Amino acid sequence: MTMMKHEMGDALVNRILLCAMLIAGISGLVLLHGHIFPASMLVDCASAGLFAALLLCRAKISTQNKLVWLVMVGLIIALTAIVQNPYAPDGYMVIGGVVAISFANWSGVRALLIPALAVAALMIVTLLLSLNIISIDSQATQAQNTPEAWLIVALTMVLLSIGIGGAIHELKTRLFKHIFLLEAANQRLESYAFNDENTGLGNERYLEQRVDADLDAGTKGCLLMLKLTGMDLYHAIYGHKKHGEVLQKIARALQAGLREADVLAKLNGPQFAIWSPDCADSDRLYRAIEQRLEADLTLARYGIVARAVAVVAPHYGEKYSALMKHLHLVISMAPGDGFSGCLHFTADMERQIKARLALKERIRLALDSGGFYPVYQAKVNSHTHTIAGFEGLARMVASDDEVPPGPGIFIPVLHEEGWMAEFGMLMLRHVIADIPEFSRRFGADIKIAANVSPPLFLFPEFAIELAALLSQAKVDPRALIIEITEEVFANDIDIVKKVCRDLQELGVQISLDDFGSGFSSLSFLQSMNFDEIKVDQSFVRNLERDEKSFLLLSSICKLGEDLQCRVVVEGVESAAQLGWVEQTHCAQIQGFLFARPQAVRDIVAAIDAGGMVTSPA
Repeated sequence: MTMMKHEMGDALVNRILLCAMLIAGISGLVLLHGHIFPASMLVDCASAGLFAALLLCRAKISTQNKLVWLVMVGLIIALTAIVQNPYAPDGYMVIGGVVAISFANWSGVRALLIPALAVAALMIVTLLLSLNIISIDSQATQAQNTPEAWLIVALTMVLLSIGIGGAIHELKTRLFKHIFLLEAANQRLESYAFNDENTGLGNERYLEQRVDADLDAGTKGCLLMLKLTGMDLYHAIYGHKKHGEVLQKIARALQAGLREADVLAKLNGPQFAIWSPDCADSDRLYRAIEQRLEADLTLARYGIVARAVAVVAPHYGEKYSALMKHLHLVISMAPGDGFSGCLHFTADMERQIKARLALKERIRLALDSGGFYPVYQAKVNSHTHTIAGFEGLARMVASDDEVPPGPGIFIPVLHEEGWMAEFGMLMLRHVIADIPEFSRRFGADIKIAANVSPPLFLFPEFAIELAALLSQAKVDPRALIIEITEEVFANDIDIVKKVCRDLQELGVQISLDDFGSGFSSLSFLQSMNFDEIKVDQSFVRNLERDEKSFLLLSSICKLGEDLQCRVVVEGVESAAQLGWVEQTHCAQIQGFLFARPQAVRDIVAAIDAGGMVTSPA
């Protein structure tokens, strides 16, 4: 808002100067004609001349300087009149006019300065009069009853009226300007509060008011949110201006396709919302919008995809906030960005979301309270079928008599929430703590594998922390195998090489898990020195019905042998599959045919009962 000026206007000051000049001149002539108050006569005439000079040079003198001269000369005129005749009101009225001008023009200490000077001067004059230092003319009392004295009082009254009236007028003008500017500012603020600046549409606050008002009145309807994916990329390529222009075009196209009763609003980000009262078919509403967008814009040429979610009111919410909560739930469950269409909120969606949140809370609680533990699946020598090692696999502790979620459920949640590094370190501690028991039961050459996610593997201090864990547990690093997947190679290959090199120098072996499931497995073999390759179980699953699977499996095993890299074939579950696998050059086999994952205590119990072969390959 523009700052208001506190000073009086130049035109008003010039008018007051003109009136003061005329009144001072007339007063001087009147006093001269009546042969009374000679000092006041001289002061009035001199003041009239000074005011005339100020008016003649008004263009060269600032408003403030003119006011200072006007106020100071006014005080001199007033004090001279009071000294000559303290019983006459004209001097006091001039002081009143001067003080009024001071308050109208200045603020703070400056506004109080002139009244303070006037009061001090009056006190000094009073003191001098009381001490008879200044004597009152004996004819003063008689002179104040003359027509000339009354004329001067009348003229002074006019001057006082002009001064006070001008000050009041100035204050009124300022007040009205303030009110006008405040009203304009309030209108702008209201516009900013309820409208989107770029598109001119109402914003979310505006939409909320309209929806809640309709729902409170008993109106049914449909709230539809339109999300435009691809707008961020368009903004990055073409810039802010073009991005805004496309949003404006979309807003116009949407507005043209709606009924008069429908309310269109621009939400935060590349999102629009439509409240359609008495709408029973949100699919039809979306199709009409989609047709309008395609007819007017052809969004595909901009690389933009329109996705819509809808909720019916008041069935799924009697307030805007409840409806929007449900719309966001739908968005969270929607397919990927390639999806286009309209999804509707249902009660089943809410149940799924609540179950998902409960699962996340349960996993977080398990992570905080040690609710995960390892089970171990045996790897057997492909020739002797004796145990060659174990792979540690994570399981979740059961709670409240419920079946605990398996790895296929809790691992994706850990990934989504960014908890994999914390989880991986927890499982590593468990596995390393179990290695001494395996060494006692199976000999010092037994090797235990642990899966490590990319976030933990690429942690800058991972090798150092792993070495500390092994040292604390007094475990030989050569007894541990770290399994990684191709996901880790999505990062800087040089960093991956360094971590692998640091771990292998420590004595820990590196295994490439799920080999063959990605597109770059062979290139990784070329650039890295793995100790072990674990062939993805998809090759084993198709062995009995797909000859190509056997040829690929056999080739991978031969390649591993040539590279002096141990090959482990996973997922062997039947004797027929075993027959095919034994024809390859693999070193070890892992699968349900030989052993299911078991906790350490169950493995030890099986050994003690003589139910497990204990000699390693």
